[in-house]
Amino acid sequence: MSGWVYDTLGVPWACSLLGFLSLLMAVIPFVFVWKGNSIRGRSQFCQYLLQREIEEAEKKARRERREQRRLERERARLEASAGASGSLKDDSIV
Repeated sequence: MSGWVYDTLGVPWACSLLGFLSLLMAVIPFVFVWKGNSIRGRSQFCQYLLQREIEEAEKKARRERREQRRLERERARLEASAGASGSLKDDSIV
């Protein structure tokens, strides 16, 4: 496929054309670094991912609060049962 370019333009100009195209394409990553935030800000997919991350963080926070409440109830139940059985042991020792 590239043979016709070299045949039409000649070796020096075909190589120069390839070099110029490569030079132009080398700028693309820097444009993405420079304008990446604004591009992602307009992207529907990135907005969806951000919303999904927020929802998952909220679920995780709810799960952690629920687990914390469960542990507090369990601790209170154990303290209450230990307190009741502990008072019986103290009375039996005396």
